[in-house]
Amino acid sequence: MGRRRAAVLILVHVAIAAHIAHWKIAGETISPVEPSESMQTLEQGIVNAGFIFFAAAILLTLIFGRFVCGWACHIVALQDLCGWMMKKIGIRPVAFRSRLLVWAPLGLALYMFVWPTVRRIWLTGELHPRPDGFVSGVTTTEFWETFPGIAIAIPFLLICGFATVYFLGAKGFCTYGCPYGGVFYPVDRLSPGRIIMDPNRCDGNGHCTAVCTSNVRVHEEIKQFGMVVDPGCMKCMDCVSACPTDALSFGFAKPSIAVKRAAKRAAKSAARKSSKTKRPRRAYDLSWPEEIALAAIFLTTFFATRGLYGVVPLLMAVGLAGCCTFILWKGWRVVRTPNVRLHKLQLRFKGKLRPVGAAYVAGSTVLAVLILQSLTINIITQSARNTLNAVQLDKQALLKLGHAPLDETDIAIIERALTRYELVAPIWRGGFGLANNPSADNTMAILYLALDRYDEAHAALERVVSAIAPKAKMRGEALMDIAALQMLRARTNQDRALADQAIATLARATRVLPHDPAVFETYAAALFQTGNDLDGAIVNMRIALDLDPFHVERWMHIAPLLLMKGDIDGAIEALDHALDQAPLEQRDALIQRGRALLRQMGHADRAAQWGPRE
Repeated sequence: MGRRRAAVLILVHVAIAAHIAHWKIAGETISPVEPSESMQTLEQGIVNAGFIFFAAAILLTLIFGRFVCGWACHIVALQDLCGWMMKKIGIRPVAFRSRLLVWAPLGLALYMFVWPTVRRIWLTGELHPRPDGFVSGVTTTEFWETFPGIAIAIPFLLICGFATVYFLGAKGFCTYGCPYGGVFYPVDRLSPGRIIMDPNRCDGNGHCTAVCTSNVRVHEEIKQFGMVVDPGCMKCMDCVSACPTDALSFGFAKPSIAVKRAAKRAAKSAARKSSKTKRPRRAYDLSWPEEIALAAIFLTTFFATRGLYGVVPLLMAVGLAGCCTFILWKGWRVVRTPNVRLHKLQLRFKGKLRPVGAAYVAGSTVLAVLILQSLTINIITQSARNTLNAVQLDKQALLKLGHAPLDETDIAIIERALTRYELVAPIWRGGFGLANNPSADNTMAILYLALDRYDEAHAALERVVSAIAPKAKMRGEALMDIAALQMLRARTNQDRALADQAIATLARATRVLPHDPAVFETYAAALFQTGNDLDGAIVNMRIALDLDPFHVERWMHIAPLLLMKGDIDGAIEALDHALDQAPLEQRDALIQRGRALLRQMGHADRAAQWGPRE
């Protein structure tokens, strides 16, 4: 069964590769088939492919149980691959069992898929995210916009793959970090799809539990309930294929919630009949004080790493939280327990600390310090953001000559926020951070602009552009801001060289954001106004219109360029397109603008003929 599942998971990755290839070739494709995209549906009212897939997966889980995780999830495939590779080098992943941390996926699921709606109703009283109802977002041209870049993707895969498997067990991320599992977990309890046992064949050999990679005690469940009722079961079927007596199979039975309730009633009834009968107590790996301490470490690490330096995504923070929790717990055990192992590593033996154990304790201590430092950085960064809520800054206005001066209160708030941002800057810039934060640098650039500190604003934007992790959109927008700043200073100082630099910067922006029509429109305007390059301006305006042919103002903007080029028919055609795309209530004003333009450019006869007759 493992080979069959591997083949299915390989086909899933082939489909993912084909999806990406289609986007690269066509420029537009189905939006990401990723459950996290459902957040866009819940927050913005955009129904995308991820939401449709997630809804279908939940319905299928309600019927067949939690099989989507075991047979269609790319993260499960990664964990299985990592586990297989570890076994090849003699490391067998051991499940880390915690009673409290297993609730983390459900908490994350509520945060991702329930909290947005609750918050909106609480703040605005609106049930629907959009006043005009839900809209379709099944296709997209910005396929990669919601995914991290390769600088984050590789560490993410290493953490949620190798690290979670090594420290937490074969499906450690699924058990302690996956928010989608947090949804499937309760749904599975209502499903009739189960791994069931034939009591005439089962001899209690325990092979089923030994091969289970979902951290389920299969032999205990089938002995007590006659089936697997643990919602963590992903229907991988490994236990079925490994059973030497063919006692296990997939089938339909009572939902686990009903089975557990019946078993609990039967146990209470038996206890009443015989006071001597005691219900056996299940043994757990952790005491309750340890459980509470580990939950606190998990939450602290999660809040310390989520969004750290503007790059750590939510799921990566969850993986880090799980791994760091285990590492710190094991370090505490090394100090307190006479005999401690980590896979093949004997950290402490008969009370004597081994060299590798000493190194482990030192490393876990450094890790604890880094977690506290990261938490402090995130707290100060959030404090800086909260400080700025009292100030309204318009970046576009700040990038124009003669912007309105700020009052002393706003200046004091901005300087206070800048002080906090500079405090968490990297060590080489005078702070106590360990890396640049592109999001913070972007905000700092606006604050420097508000204080007319242009050199520092430029430097902050350059850090955004040169950073490893930011997405293409952030980098492209930073380039456009740099160009606007260069144009501002060129006009102020009458500096032709700065104007040329602005044009070169916009050219870079078009390469970073080749599907953004606004970038090409801005580039076209700069070519014409600063470089006197009429042909270049027309070419780039046409690119912008090809990317978005329904933008009325761009058709109006290209018309005068074509008239200057002497292409009167092309200009009339552009005006016709603008008129066709304009709403009915705007057409009269648009007709007046078009006729005025034609008259101004010396084509009064064509102006009289253009547009509908009064």
